[in-house]
Amino acid sequence: MPAGQYILIKPKQLIVVITMEVLALPADILGRVLSKGRLFSLGLLPVNTYADPGFSGRLGIVLFNAGNNYVKIAPGNPIAKIEFSRLATPVARPYQGQHGYHTEVWPLAEQMILSGEEIAADERVKGPVEELTRAYGDDLGAVMSRVFRFERRLVLSACAYIFFALALIALTQRPGGAQLSVWAAVGLGVVANVVTSILVFVATRLRRGP
Repeated sequence: MPAGQYILIKPKQLIVVITMEVLALPADILGRVLSKGRLFSLGLLPVNTYADPGFSGRLGIVLFNAGNNYVKIAPGNPIAKIEFSRLATPVARPYQGQHGYHTEVWPLAEQMILSGEEIAADERVKGPVEELTRAYGDDLGAVMSRVFRFERRLVLSACAYIFFALALIALTQRPGGAQLSVWAAVGLGVVANVVTSILVFVATRLRRGP
Protein backbone atom coordinates (compact mmCIF):
# COMPACT_ATOMS: atom_id res chain seq x y z
CA MET A 1 0.00 0.00 0.00
CA PRO A 2 1.43 3.46 -0.93
CA ALA A 3 2.74 5.65 1.87
CA GLY A 4 0.11 7.79 3.57
CA GLN A 5 -2.80 5.50 2.68
CA TYR A 6 -4.78 3.42 5.12
CA ILE A 7 -7.19 0.50 5.30
CA LEU A 8 -10.78 1.75 5.43
CA ILE A 9 -13.43 -0.24 7.30
CA LYS A 10 -16.96 1.05 6.76
CA PRO A 11 -19.82 0.60 9.25
CA LYS A 12 -21.20 -2.97 9.22
CA GLN A 13 -18.46 -4.06 6.80
CA LEU A 14 -16.36 -7.23 6.85
CA ILE A 15 -12.79 -7.14 5.57
CA VAL A 16 -9.82 -9.50 5.65
CA VAL A 17 -6.54 -8.04 6.92
CA ILE A 18 -3.30 -9.94 6.31
CA THR A 19 -0.79 -9.73 9.15
CA MET A 20 2.77 -8.60 8.62
CA GLU A 21 3.98 -11.21 11.12
CA VAL A 22 4.65 -14.78 10.03
CA LEU A 23 3.55 -17.74 12.16
CA ALA A 24 5.00 -21.22 12.27
CA LEU A 25 2.95 -23.41 14.63
CA PRO A 26 3.89 -26.94 15.71
CA ALA A 27 1.37 -29.74 15.23
CA ASP A 28 0.31 -29.54 18.89
CA ILE A 29 -0.31 -25.77 19.13
CA LEU A 30 -3.56 -23.97 18.28
CA GLY A 31 -3.72 -20.19 17.99
CA ARG A 32 -6.90 -18.20 18.70
CA VAL A 33 -7.08 -14.59 17.55
CA LEU A 34 -8.57 -12.14 20.05
CA SER A 35 -9.60 -8.52 19.68
CA LYS A 36 -7.41 -5.77 21.04
CA GLY A 37 -9.14 -3.55 23.56
CA ARG A 38 -8.49 -0.34 21.64
CA LEU A 39 -10.13 -1.77 18.52
CA PHE A 40 -12.93 -3.50 20.42
CA SER A 41 -13.86 -0.10 21.87
CA LEU A 42 -14.39 1.14 18.30
CA GLY A 43 -16.63 -1.81 17.44
CA LEU A 44 -14.02 -3.77 15.46
CA LEU A 45 -14.32 -7.50 16.10
CA PRO A 46 -12.32 -10.46 14.76
CA VAL A 47 -14.68 -13.09 13.32
CA ASN A 48 -13.92 -16.74 14.19
CA THR A 49 -10.24 -16.37 13.36
CA TYR A 50 -7.74 -18.97 14.49
CA ALA A 51 -4.53 -20.63 13.33
CA ASP A 52 -4.68 -24.40 13.03
CA PRO A 53 -1.91 -26.64 14.37
CA GLY A 54 0.82 -26.79 11.75
CA PHE A 55 -0.10 -23.43 10.22
CA SER A 56 2.79 -21.56 8.67
CA GLY A 57 2.62 -18.16 7.01
CA ARG A 58 0.91 -14.81 7.37
CA LEU A 59 -2.45 -14.93 9.07
CA GLY A 60 -5.60 -13.55 7.47
CA ILE A 61 -7.81 -11.91 10.13
CA VAL A 62 -11.46 -11.20 9.34
CA LEU A 63 -12.55 -7.94 10.97
CA PHE A 64 -16.15 -6.77 11.34
CA ASN A 65 -17.01 -3.13 12.03
CA ALA A 66 -20.05 -3.38 14.30
CA GLY A 67 -19.99 0.34 15.04
CA ASN A 68 -21.30 3.32 13.08
CA ASN A 69 -17.94 5.02 12.49
CA TYR A 70 -15.69 4.85 9.45
CA VAL A 71 -12.46 3.45 10.88
CA LYS A 72 -8.98 3.70 9.41
CA ILE A 73 -6.07 1.37 10.15
CA ALA A 74 -2.58 2.33 9.08
CA PRO A 75 -0.35 -0.49 7.78
CA GLY A 76 1.73 -1.84 10.65
CA ASN A 77 -0.75 -0.94 13.39
CA PRO A 78 -1.47 -3.75 15.88
CA ILE A 79 -4.95 -5.10 15.21
CA ALA A 80 -5.26 -8.24 17.35
CA LYS A 81 -3.58 -10.59 19.79
CA ILE A 82 -3.27 -14.35 19.65
CA GLU A 83 -3.67 -16.95 22.36
CA PHE A 84 -1.74 -20.21 22.00
CA SER A 85 -3.09 -23.48 23.41
CA ARG A 86 -1.11 -26.72 23.63
CA LEU A 87 -3.07 -29.80 22.64
CA ALA A 88 -2.86 -33.08 24.56
CA THR A 89 -1.42 -34.76 21.47
CA PRO A 90 -0.24 -33.45 18.09
CA VAL A 91 -2.84 -33.53 15.34
CA ALA A 92 -2.60 -36.37 12.85
CA ARG A 93 -2.80 -34.06 9.85
CA PRO A 94 -1.23 -30.63 10.51
CA TYR A 95 -2.73 -27.74 8.56
CA GLN A 96 -1.06 -26.82 5.32
CA GLY A 97 -2.04 -23.68 3.46
CA GLN A 98 -2.46 -19.93 3.88
CA HIS A 99 -5.23 -18.18 5.80
CA GLY A 100 -3.88 -15.91 7.10
CA TYR A 101 2.69 -7.43 19.74
CA HIS A 102 2.55 -5.27 22.63
CA THR A 103 -1.03 -4.63 23.84
CA GLU A 104 -2.34 -1.06 23.66
CA VAL A 105 -5.66 -0.77 25.46
CA TRP A 106 -7.62 2.44 26.09
CA PRO A 107 -8.20 5.26 25.76
CA LEU A 108 -10.52 5.27 22.76
CA ALA A 109 -8.42 5.43 19.59
CA GLU A 110 -10.25 8.47 18.21
CA GLN A 111 -7.42 9.19 15.76
CA MET A 112 -8.52 6.12 13.80
CA ILE A 113 -12.06 7.46 13.18
CA LEU A 114 -12.39 9.40 9.95
CA SER A 115 -13.37 13.04 10.27
CA GLY A 116 -16.09 14.58 8.13
CA GLU A 117 -13.45 16.06 5.85
CA GLU A 118 -11.70 12.70 5.46
CA ILE A 119 -14.99 10.96 4.68
CA ALA A 120 -15.80 13.57 2.04
CA ALA A 121 -12.32 13.28 0.50
CA ASP A 122 -12.24 9.47 0.40
CA GLU A 123 -13.61 8.22 -2.91
CA ARG A 124 -14.42 4.85 -1.33
CA VAL A 125 -17.19 6.46 0.72
CA LYS A 126 -20.29 6.85 -1.46
CA GLY A 127 -23.50 8.83 -0.98
CA PRO A 128 -25.82 8.28 2.02
CA VAL A 129 -28.34 6.13 0.11
CA GLU A 130 -25.66 3.89 -1.42
CA GLU A 131 -23.91 3.45 1.93
CA LEU A 132 -27.19 2.63 3.70
CA THR A 133 -28.04 0.13 0.98
CA ARG A 134 -24.65 -1.54 1.33
CA ALA A 135 -24.82 -1.68 5.14
CA TYR A 136 -28.49 -2.54 5.69
CA GLY A 137 -29.81 -3.95 2.41
CA ASP A 138 -31.90 -2.88 -0.56
CA ASP A 139 -35.18 -2.41 1.35
CA LEU A 140 -33.88 0.26 3.72
CA GLY A 141 -31.92 1.88 0.91
CA ALA A 142 -35.10 2.12 -1.18
CA VAL A 143 -37.01 3.63 1.75
CA MET A 144 -34.36 6.29 2.34
CA SER A 145 -34.23 7.05 -1.38
CA ARG A 146 -37.98 7.68 -1.38
CA VAL A 147 -37.70 9.83 1.74
CA PHE A 148 -35.04 12.01 0.13
CA ARG A 149 -37.08 12.36 -3.07
CA PHE A 150 -40.20 13.18 -1.03
CA GLU A 151 -38.28 15.88 0.84
CA ARG A 152 -37.04 17.50 -2.37
CA ARG A 153 -40.46 17.43 -4.03
CA LEU A 154 -42.19 18.76 -0.92
CA VAL A 155 -39.84 21.73 -0.82
CA LEU A 156 -40.44 22.39 -4.52
CA SER A 157 -44.22 22.15 -4.08
CA ALA A 158 -44.09 24.61 -1.16
CA CYS A 159 -42.11 27.08 -3.28
CA ALA A 160 -44.60 26.64 -6.15
CA TYR A 161 -47.54 27.22 -3.77
CA ILE A 162 -46.01 30.47 -2.50
CA PHE A 163 -45.45 31.64 -6.06
CA PHE A 164 -49.03 30.70 -7.01
CA ALA A 165 -50.46 32.49 -3.98
CA LEU A 166 -48.51 35.66 -4.72
CA ALA A 167 -49.58 35.54 -8.38
CA LEU A 168 -53.22 35.06 -7.33
CA ILE A 169 -53.05 38.03 -4.98
CA ALA A 170 -51.57 40.16 -7.73
CA LEU A 171 -54.39 39.19 -10.14
CA THR A 172 -57.11 40.05 -7.62
CA GLN A 173 -55.91 43.59 -7.12
CA ARG A 174 -58.20 45.92 -9.03
CA PRO A 175 -57.34 49.48 -10.11
CA GLY A 176 -58.67 52.10 -7.68
CA GLY A 177 -58.67 49.69 -4.72
CA ALA A 178 -62.03 48.08 -5.57
CA GLN A 179 -62.79 44.95 -3.53
CA LEU A 180 -63.87 41.55 -4.86
CA SER A 181 -67.32 40.26 -4.05
CA VAL A 182 -67.75 37.62 -1.36
CA TRP A 183 -68.57 34.92 -3.90
CA ALA A 184 -65.56 35.81 -6.03
CA ALA A 185 -63.24 35.65 -3.01
CA VAL A 186 -64.71 32.28 -1.98
CA GLY A 187 -64.31 30.97 -5.52
CA LEU A 188 -60.68 32.05 -5.68
CA GLY A 189 -60.03 30.41 -2.29
CA VAL A 190 -61.53 27.12 -3.49
CA VAL A 191 -59.50 27.24 -6.70
CA ALA A 192 -56.32 27.97 -4.73
CA ASN A 193 -56.91 25.02 -2.38
CA VAL A 194 -57.72 22.61 -5.22
CA VAL A 195 -54.64 23.64 -7.19
CA THR A 196 -52.48 23.38 -4.07
CA SER A 197 -53.81 19.89 -3.23
CA ILE A 198 -53.18 18.67 -6.78
CA LEU A 199 -49.70 20.18 -6.74
CA VAL A 200 -48.74 18.53 -3.45
CA PHE A 201 -50.24 15.18 -4.53
CA VAL A 202 -48.34 15.13 -7.81
CA ALA A 203 -45.11 16.33 -6.22
CA THR A 204 -45.11 13.79 -3.38
CA ARG A 205 -46.59 10.75 -5.17
CA LEU A 206 -43.75 8.27 -5.15
CA ARG A 207 -43.78 4.73 -6.45
CA ARG A 208 -42.14 1.96 -4.48
CA GLY A 209 -38.70 1.38 -5.87
CA PRO A 210 -35.09 2.61 -5.66
